[in-house]
Amino acid sequence: MISTTARVTFVAALLAGAIACSRGSTSTTTSSTAAATSASQPASASTETGAATRKPLALTGTVDKVDAAAGMIAVKNDDVPGWGMPPMTMSYHVSNPEVLGSIAPGDRITAIVYAGDFGKLYNVAVASKAAAPVVSNAKAVPPSNTQSALPPLSYVCPTPGEENEIEDKAGTCAKSAAKLVPVRLVIAYECLKGPAYIQADPGVCRYDKSTLAPITASMFWTCGESTEGTRYLEPGACADGSKRQQHFEKRPHGDHNPRHGGPYVAMSADLLHHAEGTLVPPGVFRAYFYDEYTRPMRVAGYVARLVPTDSNAKEVGQPIPMKAAPSLGPNVMEARVGTTEPTSNAPLHFKMHVTVAPGATDWTSDWDFTRYSKEPGAPATPPVTTTSAPASPPPAPTVAGGSATTPGSEAMGGGAELSGFGPAPTQPVPPFQHSGIRSLEFT
Repeated sequence: MISTTARVTFVAALLAGAIACSRGSTSTTTSSTAAATSASQPASASTETGAATRKPLALTGTVDKVDAAAGMIAVKNDDVPGWGMPPMTMSYHVSNPEVLGSIAPGDRITAIVYAGDFGKLYNVAVASKAAAPVVSNAKAVPPSNTQSALPPLSYVCPTPGEENEIEDKAGTCAKSAAKLVPVRLVIAYECLKGPAYIQADPGVCRYDKSTLAPITASMFWTCGESTEGTRYLEPGACADGSKRQQHFEKRPHGDHNPRHGGPYVAMSADLLHHAEGTLVPPGVFRAYFYDEYTRPMRVAGYVARLVPTDSNAKEVGQPIPMKAAPSLGPNVMEARVGTTEPTSNAPLHFKMHVTVAPGATDWTSDWDFTRYSKEPGAPATPPVTTTSAPASPPPAPTVAGGSATTPGSEAMGGGAELSGFGPAPTQPVPPFQHSGIRSLEFT
């Protein structure tokens, strides 16, 4: 249950980047509808890896937030058959950022999207403008300087498995009946690699000098550096007269930015498993697996195969078994697919089948390449914590997604932990494994 005015969530990746359910997220192939707004291929898509070979789909939705400086827009999409994304509020890059100056929250828009690409909207256009607000005779009270720029409150479900529920009013979760938690959702920026680090504004990563990637995060304040205890939803003064410290916390599915040069990040039907597919010379398909916080997931127990397809995702070749590549990381699987280099005139297409556990549904995702994937510059190597996914919410309320006392401060944990199947954790499981807020007091 997501209200029509649901606030910004995930920004898969994000916010930023890309949450992706590629063509057919399960073994059952989903059908695509014709692109009602424009069946033509957007010109800008031809430069995107694989975009020129994927079928365009029509998206309609309601604008929640516009960030022209970041070239991003948060939209609550209507259902798009064949896309794989349920109706929800997400943040996206746009192919034509010049249009953002004429778009406002509440506007209805149209756009073109592609199966498997949840990071960008193409050919965005305004379908109808938001209704003008009703002006009453009551004298408006101007907001205080400290609250005039705050995003509106959203209400999210803290129950594992119900993180997608976002409302604009207080209430209870649709399934668990747990109390919805108020948050302020914003677009923040993080380093794609290296120790977890989030800041308020665009910039350059301190570790490898790469451009910070936009994500969806909740913003809150505390008295002191610790994020345990009371979290405030607005800035202000603490009892000792000091200013409250600002923090950011990554939301589930708030970051689906590809980290290894892949075209997008694919997502399973259960919303818990994600994969970034890449093609590297000399003809190696390599997949990186993540959880909903973009933390590496162990591939121990995974069974995967890769099948060549045509441009319509029809399998035309023999299955190629994929094997774990522990030398590259516990979340990596790969397969050799030949030495033919893809080009824009002769792209390569593959379907990846993954079974994450015995008896699990076959998860498929489609991958199109018009060139080899280019790995971003290698950052400083962060320490790796090996953990397993918890069976129940951890009791300690600490930040997993990061915090910032001022733009550019260190985030606190959550960047390198591993999750997924495996033995009991060798170290304490990081909090917020499945939801962004748990057992916290808000004021």
